[in-house]
Amino acid sequence: MPKITTIHSPNCNAQLLKKILEKRFIPLGYEVEYSKLHTSDVHVKTSEWIATNLKISQTKDSTEFIVNNYIPNPVYRLLATGLLSYLVLNTKWKVLEEEITDYLKSENFVKKLATEKITNPIN
Repeated sequence: MPKITTIHSPNCNAQLLKKILEKRFIPLGYEVEYSKLHTSDVHVKTSEWIATNLKISQTKDSTEFIVNNYIPNPVYRLLATGLLSYLVLNTKWKVLEEEITDYLKSENFVKKLATEKITNPIN
């Protein structure tokens, strides 16, 4: 479960993160959605089997993103309870996780985090 620390962005919330990630990952065929889990804000999904959650955590001098992998479909989660299933899925999770963490560490992401604004906030 990597934790990525970036510049302090007090305006960073789930809406802003989703907007930034959509611009990067939707052209690749991924889905970016608000997470229904209480432990995360947004998830990037490549299939019903493979997704990565992101949780925003603000500190006084930085913004942190906690990244972890999971199976987004609850039925598939039940089917994949065995160790063998996780060993098979782990490779695909790691590829997606690395792609997302590399982007979160990139200068392009940091610039967007500092300059993007939410035009229609959700109440």
